[in-house]
Amino acid sequence: MAERRPTLRSALTRVDVLSLRIFLDVCEERHFGRAAAREHLAPSAVTKRIQALEELFGGPLLHRFARGVEPTAMGEELARHAREVLDAFERMHAGLENHSTGAQGHVRVYANTSVVVEFLAADLGRFAAAHPHIRLELHERVSRDVVAAVARDASGIGVHAAGAAADVGLEARTYRRDRLVVLLPPGHALAARASLGFDDLLALPLIHVNDASAIAALLHDTARSRGRDLRFRHYATSNEVARSLVAAGLGCTVQPDGLTAVAHAWSRRGPSAPDAPHVVPLAEPWADRELRLCHRPAADLPLPARTLVDFLGGNGPR
Repeated sequence: MAERRPTLRSALTRVDVLSLRIFLDVCEERHFGRAAAREHLAPSAVTKRIQALEELFGGPLLHRFARGVEPTAMGEELARHAREVLDAFERMHAGLENHSTGAQGHVRVYANTSVVVEFLAADLGRFAAAHPHIRLELHERVSRDVVAAVARDASGIGVHAAGAAADVGLEARTYRRDRLVVLLPPGHALAARASLGFDDLLALPLIHVNDASAIAALLHDTARSRGRDLRFRHYATSNEVARSLVAAGLGCTVQPDGLTAVAHAWSRRGPSAPDAPHVVPLAEPWADRELRLCHRPAADLPLPARTLVDFLGGNGPR
């Protein structure tokens, strides 16, 4: 063990910040190609950086598989320290820049698809206009992965649907609220109803969207709590595909009301078109959803991240 210390000490002096950031990208994305896209690099450049780190530390940092990678025990240890190092560099950079120019730097934002479409894209646009020196980096995730990503990222913030994941060890506050509705095909017999209950859903041909989503978890949990089976007729990869299937009369689906309104606004045909899905509120307590803003303790966040948190969670648009 004593013989390795000079080699390890020498290795630490040769590690650069970019290599540490790339290594963390690979650990979070579990894939060289996605990590490369995140840093706007060629996959070969990412591979060379990882290989150089492994040579420096004298062992494998990643398990390689056909469809991705996972950190080894040594890799997990390096990732833990790398996050602390990068967080310290981020705070140092922000503090020095703030003396002359105000808040600068970049903030990674993790959010689920529906909240981005409903609210967050517009809010981030307003924030970017008001703070041109802060670069925003948005990562789309399902709600449970949003919380996991923020827990790993000392300077990142997230927005997710409450109930999909616990904000363990994080600060959290309400960002917005939305409500789940049922989309019915044109001319459906239940289209005139003021609302629908969960038991009504069980009798409909349902279209499933993304098994990892917060809505899917709500539907499955409610069915289990009532001792019922939840069966789907079709499986869609996105809300847009699900809406198209509903419009074609192939089934029904559950989506946030704001997401449906945005879809109608973008559609050339609009909500009154003959083939537009009917929107009926879902009369269940859990259909009124809280969208949460989560992050590390505010005192530990770099100034750019704190500025965005204040904008979205308190001083920003409601």
